[in-house]
Amino acid sequence: MKPTLNNIKLEIDRFIDSNKSFFNQIDFVIGVSRGGLIPAVLVSTKLNKPLIAVYINDKDEIFFDRSEWIENKKVLIVDDIVRSGKTMHLLQSYINEHSKPKTVLIYTPYAVTSMRDHNYEIIVSTTEVKDNVEFPWEYDK
Repeated sequence: MKPTLNNIKLEIDRFIDSNKSFFNQIDFVIGVSRGGLIPAVLVSTKLNKPLIAVYINDKDEIFFDRSEWIENKKVLIVDDIVRSGKTMHLLQSYINEHSKPKTVLIYTPYAVTSMRDHNYEIIVSTTEVKDNVEFPWEYDK
């Protein structure tokens, strides 16, 4: 599956518009670098909420600047896709432990059902696809 940037924007708009009162309660959007930054920018712009970036390297080390900003706030973590669920699980645990937000919610435009590892307990409400997704920004794959 190869969604276009426009398809992704439409998916984000549809999901946010159908849950507007819920999303209006969000204080900050956290974008997962690299792939999640583009959807996070679209989400934060549509919601008119501030955006913070977080990076997780290949050793599962998390680099999160401005963690004090989200203390006791409602935050929405945005990535481009949930494959196994590991990234979101790691990030949600880290943010809860180090930043003490009031609420942590997760949103991705896509989740791959065939790759999901149920050892990672996360709740994602998004478009489920059977196979992997290749995004326009994955130029090096």
